[in-house]
Amino acid sequence: METLELPLPAPAPRVPAPARHGFRLHPALDASKYEMPGSLAAVGRWKAFCYVGNDCEEKDARQMQDVGYVMISTVDDTIIPIARGDEHHQGYDLLHDFASGEYATYQLPSSRRGRRPRPGAGLDIIARDYVPVWSGGTNYVYGPKDIARMTEALRRWLSYGGRDGIVVGANDLRGRALSSSGMVASDGDFTVVPGTLAPIGAEIHARLEKLSASLVALGREPTRPAMSDAFRQTADLLTMTEPFGYQIGIDHEFRKTALARLKDARRSGDSQPLWELVFGFSGIKNAMHVYLREETAKDWSWSRDHLSSIWGEPGLAIDMLGRL
Repeated sequence: METLELPLPAPAPRVPAPARHGFRLHPALDASKYEMPGSLAAVGRWKAFCYVGNDCEEKDARQMQDVGYVMISTVDDTIIPIARGDEHHQGYDLLHDFASGEYATYQLPSSRRGRRPRPGAGLDIIARDYVPVWSGGTNYVYGPKDIARMTEALRRWLSYGGRDGIVVGANDLRGRALSSSGMVASDGDFTVVPGTLAPIGAEIHARLEKLSASLVALGREPTRPAMSDAFRQTADLLTMTEPFGYQIGIDHEFRKTALARLKDARRSGDSQPLWELVFGFSGIKNAMHVYLREETAKDWSWSRDHLSSIWGEPGLAIDMLGRL
């Protein structure tokens, strides 16, 4: 008696991810394994499925986790959020596992893992098209060849709503740093001109100068729009320095107190508390100035390289901050 071989049912199609906020999840991935509410500004609330778990304990793998790195394509509008447990080599191991199909073997019972993936199981994901961007704010470049790729990734990151951060140089670029937006605006130019502040230090100084002028004008002619603008500038300064606050004397506790003081000053509608917050003895500018002087006076300090990358020549920064 002849037996009929019925065809196996086709696998369920992956749920497509709609494009939004200028980006989309790579279409080869199952969108049900990612929670991406809002733009990259809300990445702190994003979740991604931990496929492999090469950077976490076994019990925490193969479930939804927080996102740290986000892989940004430099050739199209796709992204790949990386679960914290899949961060080995910044998530590149996972991308290679996607391409080879090996990621699927980790979904098997532990006794069957390690088997070679079936032919054709790989996803159409090209690892070299992606650059990992750390959502916490600080990213690194290790040599001139990394600059163009990181610059393009950050250009897309910022356009997708990602927070501004800091890019720190290492190896050939040790002692250099740029804000993420500064790196995009300068096309990755880490050059520090002798006799001038480094780019980030120059941006901090320019913001303080502008805020000083705004507060002086506000004292002469207090208006509601001018008051709102001064408060916004102060909030923007705190936001801009958040990714590297510990490296300039603005640690978490200081920032928390400063934000509370800013809220109280706004509530009072008086410019004097705002002046004290920014330029007073216990204010933002003085905290940075004192930290610079104390750290540079030491025979050795772990933060010396960080100070140089942010300010350039510390002595020049001390003098320029002292004149504000």
